[in-house]
Amino acid sequence: HLFGSGHDPNDTECSKTEQFGGKFLMNTISVFGKYPNNLKFSPCSLRQIGLKMPNHNCLTPRSTGAFCGNGAVEDEEYCDASSKGMEDLDPCCDRYCKLRGNATCSDANHICCKNCVIAPANTPCLHSEPVDCTKPSFCSGRDHSCPKPAYVPEGTPCPGPGHCYSGKCLSFCQALSRNRSVRLQACMCRTNAACKSCCFNTERANVSDWCQVYSNESVLDGTPCYMGFCKTGVCESYEASTFKRFQGFLKQMKTPELETFLKGNLVMLLILISLIVWLPATFYIYRA
Repeated sequence: HLFGSGHDPNDTECSKTEQFGGKFLMNTISVFGKYPNNLKFSPCSLRQIGLKMPNHNCLTPRSTGAFCGNGAVEDEEYCDASSKGMEDLDPCCDRYCKLRGNATCSDANHICCKNCVIAPANTPCLHSEPVDCTKPSFCSGRDHSCPKPAYVPEGTPCPGPGHCYSGKCLSFCQALSRNRSVRLQACMCRTNAACKSCCFNTERANVSDWCQVYSNESVLDGTPCYMGFCKTGVCESYEASTFKRFQGFLKQMKTPELETFLKGNLVMLLILISLIVWLPATFYIYRA
């Protein structure tokens, strides 16, 4: 919306069906992110954003020179660890963005700076990130910046479920496409296969069986499925989950506790029963 785009209209150009890539980013109802179009702007959005592009002044930075106190080391600054109201509190950097005493860096500006000096070699500076497919990174002992982390071996499992290739976590379908001469995209199977790893061949998008199971292994718990989320390989709907929680609540309550609960919420129960009885009756009376 900040770029000037409204919600997509419900037409064939800007509101595609799942068979043709799914809804776009600015769909009226939020999307799961399972289909190719879910993370793209529709042609309608791009046209609306394009109309706002001439107003580029709103994206022009006001400051063109160094500003001591913004937390970023800029031209002619040795450090910048202060902010308004926090001047002179950093042990390494003063209010004028100069290093204090024997300090060679500021911990606030550099990961590989410890106690105002360059951190020892092999000091951890970045943890491994499964989503980014990277290994842990360690300080060199020669510089205050953290070295760029190395990639994990090709094919290493990553969240999704997916596999790492060239530092990118590819989804199951994307990784499968690397070993085949087809281009596969993730899709959401229906019925009993809703929590399986499903893909569709983008070159055969017009066939009736476009979304197929490519692995019988169930997706991770919590993965969205139709009107619910996957749990132990089964798609549980929102309504079913709510009913099960309420059913479990009643089962856990013993008879004396249930009586106490009912007595303490008697008014609420009477109102609820009245609504259940009178709303259908009122509708019937007015129709008659």
